Amino acid sequence: MTSIAIAGSGPNGLTAACGLATAGMDVSVFERACKPGGACPV
Repeated sequence: MTSIAIAGSGPNGLTAACGLATAGMDVSVFERACKPGGACPV
């Protein structure tokens, strides 16, 4: 299984993570802030 690391949990990072996970890859998302969202905080 391929492992992927994504830096940033903004809209683009989460979209990429979702697509890669759906394709069967092992995905880890890293975020420096306390909350996800990037430019669109939740």
